[in-house]
Amino acid sequence: MVIEWADRAKWRLRSIFDYYNLVAGREIATALVTDIKNAVKSLLKFPKMAAVEPYLIEFPQEFRSLVVRRHFKVIYFVTETKIYIVTIWDCRQNPDNLKFEIVS
Repeated sequence: MVIEWADRAKWRLRSIFDYYNLVAGREIATALVTDIKNAVKSLLKFPKMAAVEPYLIEFPQEFRSLVVRRHFKVIYFVTETKIYIVTIWDCRQNPDNLKFEIVS
């Protein structure tokens, strides 16, 4: 099994780093991004460890969300051969917007 990051997920991860680097400093930004990446790596052992994302239940694909540091969700789905990271979602946003994040 391999992990594949969507361009949007990579962009979100970079945006998170840039924001926290600006407001909290490089050390905190690096630690946060490292925590997110380590959480994603843990999916290699247990791909379906995270809950099915309730805001995306209407989609045919079974999206899961792995919570990292209470404020971020790694949104992903699993196929037979890969774990596809769709986006990193800040839980402090309107959850209804998550659907638009996925389809756009």
